Amino acid sequence: MEIAKGIRNTDYQALDLSNPLNEDWLKTFGYFENRIKERYLEPVEILMDAEDKVSASAKKFGFTIMSIDCLLIEVLQSFRDGIKDSSGESGEIFRNFLTQRNSFSGYFNTVEADYFYKKVRCNLLHQAQTSNDTKIWTVGEMIRRQNGITTINRVKFHQAIVDEFEIYLKELKGKKYKVLLENFRKKIGFYLLALKTFVRIVFR
Repeated sequence: MEIAKGIRNTDYQALDLSNPLNEDWLKTFGYFENRIKERYLEPVEILMDAEDKVSASAKKFGFTIMSIDCLLIEVLQSFRDGIKDSSGESGEIFRNFLTQRNSFSGYFNTVEADYFYKKVRCNLLHQAQTSNDTKIWTVGEMIRRQNGITTINRVKFHQAIVDEFEIYLKELKGKKYKVLLENFRKKIGFYLLALKTFVRIVFR
């Protein structure tokens, strides 16, 4: 089973991550980087490029792009915290990401983060749309709250997530934070276990 294009789960399993100084860690970070870019970031770039020359009112991929960004928030914070399975913990994951990451903390307190989780993330996941008091747009500030309406500039919001992804990669590759490395290893190990389970169930 492939982790990313051309990288199989067995490639990861052959690496030695017993010592934080081992260079195999850098290969692992590369696998993770490729996976996130191929599965999430590149699709968003394709969608944005397709609407590049379209007027703001004619753009129609906002829900799809924001849905992918919500997946990224959950994935990135789960890796940071070493959460193997985010079932039942998604609300706290979003709260931590939006209030603790520098690219977002200036726009969100805990109440506003919970609002985003319920009105954007959960509505997109369960209803395929945001709530009536929330709008996805492509101009203006990243977050604007006015007259009971929250407007999210999905272009700036996505770029902020890309920035946080790059920050996280830089922290991992610096290998200065032992807890960050251990949490990363926990999460990616669970990823691969889930892949192996899927292969056994589907292809047995």
